[in-house]
Amino acid sequence: MQSYWANFIKNGNPNGEELTYWPPSKEDATTMWLGDSWGAGKAAEPTRIDLIRSWFSQNVEWCLGWVGLWDIICPMAIADFAYA
Repeated sequence: MQSYWANFIKNGNPNGEELTYWPPSKEDATTMWLGDSWGAGKAAEPTRIDLIRSWFSQNVEWCLGWVGLWDIICPMAIADFAYA
């Protein structure tokens, strides 16, 4: 799992050599929810995704600086992601 995260941080793609292929999420993707209740459901609602993208695109430097990642991750790649 660490290799997937490291690859994703480095180049935006979790896949790499000797790793099982991790397909990209699709807009209609479902996931398994586990907790007080369980079942399959949408991975994320489009309105929530829009809200997160909007907030993140306005606060990207603060977010990454606060968690200490700003010096590790290329700012241009993050800016591109935030506006995707």
